[in-house]
Amino acid sequence: MPENFLLPVPRWLAWAFWGVYLLFCVLFYQERALFLDGAFQLFHLVNEESIQIYHYRFVTALPQVLPFAAVVLHAPLKGVMLLYSLSYGLFFLGVFWLVFHRWRNEALGWTLIFYLTLLGLDTFYHIQSEYYLGIALLILVYALVLRHPGLPGRVFAVGGLLLLTVAFAHKLTFIFFLFLWGYFGLLYPSLRHRRYLVLLLLMVAIVALKSAYFTNWYEVMKQEDFNRHLAAYWPHLHTLPAHRIFGGRLLHHYWVWALFLAGVSVFLLRGREYLKLLWVWGTAVGYLLLYHIADPLSPYRFYAEVTYLPLA
Repeated sequence: MPENFLLPVPRWLAWAFWGVYLLFCVLFYQERALFLDGAFQLFHLVNEESIQIYHYRFVTALPQVLPFAAVVLHAPLKGVMLLYSLSYGLFFLGVFWLVFHRWRNEALGWTLIFYLTLLGLDTFYHIQSEYYLGIALLILVYALVLRHPGLPGRVFAVGGLLLLTVAFAHKLTFIFFLFLWGYFGLLYPSLRHRRYLVLLLLMVAIVALKSAYFTNWYEVMKQEDFNRHLAAYWPHLHTLPAHRIFGGRLLHHYWVWALFLAGVSVFLLRGREYLKLLWVWGTAVGYLLLYHIADPLSPYRFYAEVTYLPLA
């Protein structure tokens, strides 16, 4: 395993974070369980007594297992709500345990922590998003790949099943799969082999399959909105109102991310890693542009924030 997967940071700090995070999941369980989409999902979970899966995004079934069990056992509603809030925290903790402890990838373990915190304000309460969960599983996929860079058959099969879940979680997960695939390919020569290329082709095939056969009315509507906004603002995409709105949010709320991006840029420039720098900035700018076309007025910070989170 590459030596730089281990960091000069006390491991207890990471575990202390999770202790605080889970404590907050318990203390603020009502706010988390009853915030918008989460309340909708929980309402149907309780009243229909079944795990709720929408738009073929089956990753969301995992955090519902404990609250569903509580419903089946006729637990009090407060207990169901508490387990609903806590289960999402436990989902991320489970991913972290595999990445950080089982596969000893401290770098990606801290990446997951930063993913949850660096831009996380409203998203601590907006817990239900499948995109949120899919990106965490994507980190898990690459921890597995980096643990076994040769991608032997069993590892490739497990990785493929995880990628299926990631791709079905949200179509935007493909952008960050591609970013990590390219970045780690540049960083680690041990990944420059045929099976790593096949991993990319597999993800492309899964995304194509989903788009062709597993796209419902909601995603069709979102695609139509995107096409309409693109036609309305083309070729003056720099006039999208979301750019200005994001700038204000960056200045007042997400300035830590800007500092981190500046630090990474300086680090790569000093190392003359120009291709990696271009890959980082190209992905960030391209992703922001795509999202701002999709949601040009960006009226809801909580909704925008869960989309911005992978930039962390």
